[in-house]
Amino acid sequence: MSQDTTLSTTGIATLDTTVIECTDLGRMLEFYTSKLGLVAKISTEAYALIDGGGASIVLWQGEKDEIVTGFTTADLAQARELLEQRGAQPTEPARHPQGEFFYVEDPAGHKVMIST
Repeated sequence: MSQDTTLSTTGIATLDTTVIECTDLGRMLEFYTSKLGLVAKISTEAYALIDGGGASIVLWQGEKDEIVTGFTTADLAQARELLEQRGAQPTEPARHPQGEFFYVEDPAGHKVMIST
C-alpha cells in the first residue's frame, strides 16, 4: 500500500486560524473578549485578530455570517496536488497580505482555507 507524502505530522497542513466573517464585528468582538476572556491582538473597523491560545481567530466585518477554518502549509502547490489526488476540488490559488491561499469545501459545504 502506498502512502501519501504529507507536509506535516498532522496531515496536509497545520490548523492555524479560524476566520469568522460577521455582519456585526463589534458584537462578535465583545463576545470573544468579554465573555470568553480572549485577547484581541489587533482590532480595527474591518477586522480583529484574537489570540486563541495556539491558533488565531480572525473576526472579519462582512456581509454574511460564515466560518472558515484556516490551515497553514510550507508548500501550497504540494498541498493542493495532494487534495486533488484525494478527490477534493481546491480552488485556484490567490494572494492575501501574508501570502497565498486556496479553498476547498468539506462535505457539508464549509470552506477550508489552506495558506502559506
